[in-house]
Amino acid sequence: MKPSRIKYDPYLSLEDIAVNSGVSVEAVRRYIKNRRIDRKCDEEIIRYHKVKRKIKDNPHVTIPQIATSLSMAIGTVRKYADMKRPPRPSHGKISMVEQMQPTLYVSVSESESEILRAILFTYLNNTLTYDCDLTIGKGGFYQNSVPLPRFLYDINPLMDGVKNLSEAINLPNEVFNSVVIDLPCAIVKPTIRRKKQIFSSFGTIEELYATYKKMIELAWRLLKDDGILVFKTMDFSLNSEPLWISDKSVATAVQTGFSLIDKYIYIDRKAVNAITSSRRRASTPAHAYFFVFKKRQII
Repeated sequence: MKPSRIKYDPYLSLEDIAVNSGVSVEAVRRYIKNRRIDRKCDEEIIRYHKVKRKIKDNPHVTIPQIATSLSMAIGTVRKYADMKRPPRPSHGKISMVEQMQPTLYVSVSESESEILRAILFTYLNNTLTYDCDLTIGKGGFYQNSVPLPRFLYDINPLMDGVKNLSEAINLPNEVFNSVVIDLPCAIVKPTIRRKKQIFSSFGTIEELYATYKKMIELAWRLLKDDGILVFKTMDFSLNSEPLWISDKSVATAVQTGFSLIDKYIYIDRKAVNAITSSRRRASTPAHAYFFVFKKRQII
């Protein structure tokens, strides 16, 4: 499923979502259908929580009083008041209200989206998504519940609405509160495909390190003070020698002016299941790191 520019918020009307996303209401309906979002269930969950909140805030409030204050029918209020748990989505569908609930802290996950949501909740006031992705590629991060950031860049744009990385380089300082970077961790011999400047691999380890340094420095310049950088990377082996790319990335970020404030580990279950040889097992780990950096204020 392709990522979408739609900034879906279950608490807003379809019309408001369409306006905020710059699309038609019909496009929002397609988004809901294609992602199997149970819109009806979400509306019920929202009403359920409103009723329960009223009762919690004032245990002596009556059902008619709640109905009046919330503009609901008395029968509707009574139904939610009697429920022990919030409504559940239909089989095979998802609740976006549940997806947006505070995420329990997880240091290891098999879902990149879960990690990205946890970072949003923990370090970015549970905002809907990130400000900018400098290496968007095909938007793999944003295929599920995290919407595409507003500002998208790549060295070789592959999707509509993505600008060339050179435009990000020419942006003024301190324009974003959050930036995402996901550079490749692979060394291969130069090929014709590499001449297209696609961030798919590097010809040498020196080229990889130089690119990492350049992108981390760009993120530092574009972020406001206390801004958050989410940097995904992994370690691997070259000619049977381990390359600790993650350690090098952290050292580069700290030297640039960032503080490391958290680390998450992503387990690629498909890669684990696909391992078929000892060479693959030894050279390509089936996990990656999501480092969370904060831009330090310079006094």
